Formats: sequence, structure tokens, C-alpha cells
Amino acid sequence: MPQYGNIDRAILGLKVDNDSITRVLSKAAQEDIEFGYPVFSYLGDEEKAYAYHLDTAKVVFDADFVTGNLIDGTVNTVAWTQVPFNGTHDDTMDDLVAAISALDGVDAALDPNDVNNRTVFVRTVGLDNITTAVVTGGATQPVATITYQSDQVFIGVALFIQKNVEVTNDCKYYQYQAMSVLNTGIIWAILYGDANIYDDAYLVESGAEAGKFDDTAGLDINCNFRSNNYTNPTTNDIMAQVEVNGSKKLNAEIAWS
Repeated sequence: MPQYGNIDRAILGLKVDNDSITRVLSKAAQEDIEFGYPVFSYLGDEEKAYAYHLDTAKVVFDADFVTGNLIDGTVNTVAWTQVPFNGTHDDTMDDLVAAISALDGVDAALDPNDVNNRTVFVRTVGLDNITTAVVTGGATQPVATITYQSDQVFIGVALFIQKNVEVTNDCKYYQYQAMSVLNTGIIWAILYGDANIYDDAYLVESGAEAGKFDDTAGLDINCNFRSNNYTNPTTNDIMAQVEVNGSKKLNAEIAWS
């Protein structure tokens, strides 16, 4: 309640304090990004900002390719050129990476940590990824298991400013606008679940609430809750005070071809 010093209605993206360690980054929004939501970039392209995306498919085949195999698949419904077996399993994997990389806006890379060389990563920068892979022909057909992760770097939370706040518009930065991102400091940020002071504020990794903060499960992005209180519990914009402590790569770096 206000009379006890608690804010019972807050604004997403509102900065909570303004001490000497506050740091704000200026970025170029590559899509609409709402105030108070986590913001992400990519290694080697740090000036652009995105919402959260499961942009990378990890495709693991359960056996080596053999003579007669034909490898078909799609990335976000677009098919790559069919890859036939090419003398050896390793050469065929190289051909597969080349075929996937030839798609517009798609990157592919082998996993150097897979001693069997049966894993390929597929990335669609700034987009959620849906990849399929099917092997036909030959005496045996390896089966692909596909899981998803993000290749993004967490860079902070979208900071509220007096921009795009008309009654008829959503409060957010629009695609290609300059935006302010709180990289270090405390801010009212979007919440899924509860908020407990000093607990880690994890990033929800998948599902309908992906890209929000949670105190029980998700990716560690060096953030903490700074209050037991949260506000707007009866609306879709539940929020809590989150301390942001700089940038962090969400998953291990991949050397893209």
C-alpha cells in the first residue's frame, strides 16, 4: 500500500534507483520490444537488439551416414537442397552444413565437442527456430533428435522512456527505433511466478512465458530480485524489482561457418 511505502501499481521498465553503478546502453531495436522485458544481442553484432528467441536447433543423428543416404530437411518451413551421401560420413556432414548455410538468413556449424561428428547446429538470428531433418535411402537411416536453445547474449532490460506511450498504442519500442537498455541497475521488469528478495532472477527458457523472469527455474543471467513485492497481480503485466548486473551469453559460444 502507498501509505506504507510500497508501490501497488508500477510501470514496466521504470528504473527503481539512480545510483553510481547504473549503466544504460543505446541499441537499435530489430523488432518491437516492450518496456520492462529482457533484451538480447549477438556476438559480433552488438549494436542490434532483439527480444528473446529460441533461435538455434541442435540436430543430433544417432548413427553415421552410409552409402545411399539422402538427407532432407527444412528450417522454418524452407527446404534445403537434398544432401546425398558423399563417400564418407564426415564429408557428408560437411555437405549438410553447406546446404543448410545456403538458406537465406540461416547459419550452420558442426559441434566440435561431438567426437562422432553427428551434431549440427542451425541458427536463425532474431527468429524462433523450427528445424526438421529426415534421412531416406541406404541400408540404414540415421534418426535426428532435435532440441532448441538460444545463441543470444542477454544485455539488459528495456528501459521506460516517454516514447510511444499514447493511450491507443502499446508501451514499447518499435522495430528500427533507437532504444535504451538498462545494463546495470534496478528496474521494474516482467515477472512469471513469484519474486523473493535476493533470489536469482532466472530467464524463462521455453514455453508460453519464455523471455520473462522467474525465481525457480530458467537460465542464469546474473540478475537478482530486489524485493518480495510484485505489482499488477490481476493483469498480464505482473512485474517485480530486478537487479541487472551486466551482460551474459546464454549458452556456450558456437563458431558459425
